[in-house]
Amino acid sequence: MKPVIRRIFFLIVFLLSGCGGGGGDQTSTTTSPLPTTTTTASATTSTSAATTTTTTVVAGFSVGGTVSGLAGSGLVLQNNLGDDQSINADGSFAFAAELASGVNYSVTVAIHPTLPDQYCNVNNAKGTVAAAGVSDIVVACTTGRFNVVDTNQSLCYDSTGGATKSCSGTGYDGAYDGNQPNYTKSSDGTMVTDNVTGLIWTSKVDRNGDGVVTVSDKLSQSAAMNYCAGKDYGDFTWRLPSIKELYSLMDFTGEDPSGYQGNDTSGLALFIDDNYFERAFGDSSAGERIIDGQYATTTIYVSPLGTMGGNTTMFGVNFVDGRIKGYPVEVNGPGALLRRCFMCIA
Repeated sequence: MKPVIRRIFFLIVFLLSGCGGGGGDQTSTTTSPLPTTTTTASATTSTSAATTTTTTVVAGFSVGGTVSGLAGSGLVLQNNLGDDQSINADGSFAFAAELASGVNYSVTVAIHPTLPDQYCNVNNAKGTVAAAGVSDIVVACTTGRFNVVDTNQSLCYDSTGGATKSCSGTGYDGAYDGNQPNYTKSSDGTMVTDNVTGLIWTSKVDRNGDGVVTVSDKLSQSAAMNYCAGKDYGDFTWRLPSIKELYSLMDFTGEDPSGYQGNDTSGLALFIDDNYFERAFGDSSAGERIIDGQYATTTIYVSPLGTMGGNTTMFGVNFVDGRIKGYPVEVNGPGALLRRCFMCIA
C-alpha cells in the first residue's frame, strides 16, 4: 500500500472509531429511541424516552335514519335541539355529531319544508344509543289539502249601519257553514285535539302553573321553539306551530277590545275558544297592554326589504284583538328578544 493511501485509510478508521466507539473518557453515547404507539379499541398510548401520555378515545355512534315524501325545500332536522341537519331529498341521513353509548337522542323538525308547504312527522324520534349506530328514525313528509276550519261566524251585518241582517243570499261569511270548529280536551285538561285538522295542542299558556298568565310565562320565538321541542309529554313530538296552523284556531265570534281602558278582562270575548284554550292577555304589571296577547309561530317574514325597523320579523296571531300580523323577533339590536305567548303542537 502506498504511503499516501495508507495514511488516508488509517485516518478514516480513526474517525469512525471516534463516532461510534465504545467506552472511554473521550467517548459519549446518546440513545434516542423512536416514539412507539399502541392502539386498542378504546385507548391510544404514546410513549417516548421522556414522557408517557395516555389518551382515551370514546367510541361514537351515528344517529340517523331515512326521509320520505319530501317535495318542498328547507327541511331542517335537529338532534337534542342542535346539530342542524339540512335535508334536500329523500333518502338516508345522519347527524354530524356522533354520540357515545348510553347517551339519549331526540330528533325533531326545526323547519318544515315549503314550496310546497309540507308537514314532516318523525317516528322513532327518541331513544338511548346502545353499542351500535341508530338508523331507524323515520321522517315522513306529506303534502295535501289542509282542512280549513270555519270562522264560526254565523251573523251577517249591514255594510252601511252595521246592523245584523239575514245572511240568506248575501254571500257573506255567515252564510256558509264549512268545517265547524270541533275540539276534544284531554282528561287532565292539558291537551286539546282539533277534530277538523287533526292537530293536537297544549291548552295552557301559564307555564309555571301559578294560575295567571304573566310575562314570565312568555318566551322569545327561539326559546319557545326549544321549549316545545324539549317537551316530554305523552307519546308525541312537540313543536312550535306555523302561522297557518295557529291561525286555524281563530274564532271570529270574538270582539276587538282596542280602546278599552279597564282592567277587568272577564267580559272580553277572545278570538279563540276559551272553553278549550286558556285566556291570555297582556301583563299590565310589566307595562304591557291588555291587547298584548300575541302568540309566536315558526313562520318568518323573508322579504329582502325587511320590516319592523330592519329586525327579523315573525308572523303571529293575536287572539285578543283578532289580528294576524308580523312581530319583531328582537328589538333595539341583537340579543333583545321579545317575549310572546305560545302553545305547542304535535
